[in-house]
Amino acid sequence: MLRPARMDYLDVGEPLFHIDFQYENELDPAIKQKIEQDHPGYLSQSAANQVAVIIPDISYVESMLIWAESSRTTSFAYTFNPYTSATDRPPVLKTGEETFNQTIRTKTENNKFKEQISEYSSQDPGFSSISNTIRYRDNIGRPPEATVRRVGWETSPSSQPPILSSYARTKYYLNSDYNNSVPPGGDVDYAYAQTESEAAIAAKTDLQIKEMMINQQNKTLCWYYPKFVPGDRVEVVGEGFKGAESRIVNVTWNLKFYGDVKTFQPLCQTDGTQVTLGLFRERSVKITQKTEDVPGGGGDINITTSAGQQLLGQMLYNTPHRRKFI
Repeated sequence: MLRPARMDYLDVGEPLFHIDFQYENELDPAIKQKIEQDHPGYLSQSAANQVAVIIPDISYVESMLIWAESSRTTSFAYTFNPYTSATDRPPVLKTGEETFNQTIRTKTENNKFKEQISEYSSQDPGFSSISNTIRYRDNIGRPPEATVRRVGWETSPSSQPPILSSYARTKYYLNSDYNNSVPPGGDVDYAYAQTESEAAIAAKTDLQIKEMMINQQNKTLCWYYPKFVPGDRVEVVGEGFKGAESRIVNVTWNLKFYGDVKTFQPLCQTDGTQVTLGLFRERSVKITQKTEDVPGGGGDINITTSAGQQLLGQMLYNTPHRRKFI
């Protein structure tokens, strides 16, 4: 069973369109005509002015999560009974295997879900061996996403001469006071950051977490302390990260009970609480930007849609057979 991800998670948002800024003298004639009809006098016919053109994503497929799935296999073989005679014809001998597996997922919290896994099988001669198992499992995260069969698009060369232009591109450079934990070069992506300051906070947090994964030490407490959870702040008094702030990365403990619970209170024994600490340091992150002119070029791109061949960015008029966006 598939269900759109946006029905269960509010933070799922995928762009159906993208905005392309084009100079007025480079606009498609159909778009120019539409702008002049809806907004007379808006276009200034200046080569320096740009117009934002909203272009739908032709390869967009909505994200679907798998909440239930099942599989079935059936195989069998038979042979005539070797003790068959003219007067006695016993049934043929049959053997094989039949299996049915089913997984049903249920959302329990925002980033947690439960699985009910059913496994049924019958096999051996006469399908006499039958097994039926039901297991439950708690998971952190979200159910798996259904795979999508992508459609490839091909571009055809334009008969018109290419229109050369240039545009400004802004690059953002990330610098920190401790770059040894992150190799130089490459790109980082913080999809949920909406401003530059939020991206800086995300980069700083990411840097601190990476350093905690590199600089770690293990400690054992002689008592049972279940209130420790990953992320708690700890100050180490003994050797190791002495005087430095640490965060709990992992915590484990176990209890052993001895005795007969029917006659007396059982004895509880513990090996203590084992914690893995990661060194936590304050870091500074600075974002600088640089703008450079990038030469543009290329001609018009033809694409194939349900309306036939047309130029990329051309106005796409609605028809009853074209897919609808919700």
